[in-house]
Amino acid sequence: MNEFVLYSIDIEPYEEELIDILCEEYKEAKYALSGEATIWIDHEKNLREFSKHHDDFVITLHGQGDEAGDMWVKYFKNGKIQYEPAEITFGEFDEGKLK
Repeated sequence: MNEFVLYSIDIEPYEEELIDILCEEYKEAKYALSGEATIWIDHEKNLREFSKHHDDFVITLHGQGDEAGDMWVKYFKNGKIQYEPAEITFGEFDEGKLK
């Protein structure tokens, strides 16, 4: 099922020209940079390929879906990916914190 996801992209080190190239190659990247939700089915494939050609940079893609807790970050470098889902935790009960 395809769903709208709110994406944001960071590139380190930051380079405006690289952002422009990314947006020219992938229209969905424009939405990610503007803070609009979009459906970007091939984001992994696209960013793996893009990162192969720009291997001095780390591309970080943040995603937030419609469901509670559906948040993640994906790091891309030299055609490889690291996926990190959000870890939501709650503190233990502490009677001393009651007000």
